[in-house]
Amino acid sequence: MKKRNPIISALYFALLLFLVFSLAVSLPGCAPEEEPAPTPTPEPAPDPDIDDDQAAEPLPATKEVVMIVEGMEEVVELTLHENQQLGYYIYIDEDRYQVKELNGTDKITPLPPADDLPEVFMEISRAEDISPADKASQLKAELEGNYEEVSEKEEVQSPLQGYYLYAAQGSQWDDLAVRYYLVEDAQGNSLVIKQQLFMETWEGHGARLDQMLEEFGIL
Repeated sequence: MKKRNPIISALYFALLLFLVFSLAVSLPGCAPEEEPAPTPTPEPAPDPDIDDDQAAEPLPATKEVVMIVEGMEEVVELTLHENQQLGYYIYIDEDRYQVKELNGTDKITPLPPADDLPEVFMEISRAEDISPADKASQLKAELEGNYEEVSEKEEVQSPLQGYYLYAAQGSQWDDLAVRYYLVEDAQGNSLVIKQQLFMETWEGHGARLDQMLEEFGIL
């Protein structure tokens, strides 16, 4: 009897195993199961009830600033005042000033009020449908009929960014002087900031009011 070549037998056996494995893989349900891909986690939808203002960091209720008044430095605690109707905020020295809201206008006056002296105040109101530059020109024309000296309007960066206008009745200690700052609000209208002083208060109240305006902003 003729003996079978062992090498050929091994090749036949390997071929048989390959065919069996290929057949098993091709049959339904016999292929190795693949792990399912992880389901992506959906991004949380933005809450429609939260607007940009609510998402922003809240303004601090108070802050300390260094003021220079009549050449002297002093640390002053200021308190936040917001007017949502006019769309602005400012920090006020509540030890020296009070704020009253009257007919859409904020009026900041000294504490205590001075008797028998010209009134000192800072008033903030809105002029609608007019730019700060045009409102400054309009105010200049009005002031020229009532004040001895009226400046040209000019753009300023300090104490805030906007237009500035100044007028004075004279140079005596009790002569009235006014200065205006005109800034644009979030709707494109003008916020009109009027300071009324008399000449003796220029370096006192005038300096304090201007330095409070450094903490002014649009809502």
